[in-house]
Amino acid sequence: MSKMHRKVTTKFLPNANLTTAMKNAEANVNLSQVIILTDNEIKAIQRELLKIFDDIVSVCEKEGIRYQLSGGSVLGAIRHGGYIPWDDDIDIKMERAEIDRFVSCFTKRFCEKYWIKIPGKTPGYDQNKIRIESKQIRARGLLELNEPECGLWIDVFVIENTFDNKLLRTVHGIGTMAFRYILSCVKFARNEHEMELIIKQGSELQRYTRSRCRLGRVFSVIPLSVWTKLSVKWVTMCKTENTIYVVIPGGRHQFFRELYLRSKLCKTRDILFEKRKVKITEDYDVYMKILYGNDYMKIPPVEQREKHIMLELDRKALMAEESK
Repeated sequence: MSKMHRKVTTKFLPNANLTTAMKNAEANVNLSQVIILTDNEIKAIQRELLKIFDDIVSVCEKEGIRYQLSGGSVLGAIRHGGYIPWDDDIDIKMERAEIDRFVSCFTKRFCEKYWIKIPGKTPGYDQNKIRIESKQIRARGLLELNEPECGLWIDVFVIENTFDNKLLRTVHGIGTMAFRYILSCVKFARNEHEMELIIKQGSELQRYTRSRCRLGRVFSVIPLSVWTKLSVKWVTMCKTENTIYVVIPGGRHQFFRELYLRSKLCKTRDILFEKRKVKITEDYDVYMKILYGNDYMKIPPVEQREKHIMLELDRKALMAEESK
């Protein structure tokens, strides 16, 4: 391994159990088969991601497209004034009504710099959120093994409409979670051999992935691309843009624990993120407590922090971009 480096990242794994497992990466992953990012590499990635973020925000501000930070990026802005120091990503979310316009405007302006991957539309892409990936710096996660085009990325989570009627909302949620589970099983089955090389024998992570792989082999009689398109149709089935409730089905807690009042989640306020004025939900305290618990402002001890590992990274390109 010289220019490219083998590694694995939980950012591509579709269940919070794997995030928990990666807090103890030594017990779950063959470290000889992966690359754990150094502090300097994390800082370099952070600086490059800010460039992508600035391009995204420039389009949103010019076109009047509503966006806000999401997940750990909100926590970082509130608690650290920017990145969580050991974190290596930026997450954004947008309402469904903004997505098509954002994709169109961003593609017209930046298609030469980035790949814009959209669930159900981009061939070979099967994630449940939009992804903006750099064409300058190649980077790859565990579930991107079969994708020829991949780079440092920012995820754009979609705030979906859901039904005000409780029964319809419950059906919507159950179906959404079922599709998410099926997709994760098929992804694991597709990459079973590669994961067996990376994951430690007898580990919690191996037990988890093997159970998914067994089911994934059954579900794989239907192509993953078909499952992805069916999932998108189901998730977007509520077309009403003024419902009381919205949901972030691609979030870390999935449908029912990521259900919010539209009037609360979608109203934003300004905050500084790495000396930039950005948007977060005005109801950030409730949002953070849902995601991270009541003591979200408490900095976790080192042993409870997620390890940042990747499958592939072009370090030479990363350093070249840094020197510009």
